[in-house]
Amino acid sequence: MTIFAWATELRLFRFRSSQAGQAADLSNYFSKAFSLHNEHPGDAVLQFAIACFRSVDIDPANWPMFQKLLLLGVIPEPACLPYVPEQIIVRRSAGAGPILGQMEEIANDLIQNH
Repeated sequence: MTIFAWATELRLFRFRSSQAGQAADLSNYFSKAFSLHNEHPGDAVLQFAIACFRSVDIDPANWPMFQKLLLLGVIPEPACLPYVPEQIIVRRSAGAGPILGQMEEIANDLIQNH
């Protein structure tokens, strides 16, 4: 799979609008993104995967799960870090609260391991 193929695969992924459907889709999308990251370790797969959410409306009930999945992307690909606060700020402006405990854990892990 070329870089264009993995990018196309992520870009074309569709998220359902129902809360339960979207929750399943988020899990599947991030599973696919992590799998593609492992298959293409030199490519910015997770950065691209997270950036694709700029045009996705996340159901408020899915916000905590979405935020955790975003933060998990930072550990294997620290270059994702600028994209995660962007997503958090956008959704915070829409009324979603950040999960500060998990954010602290990820930050500490990055400091210790990178």
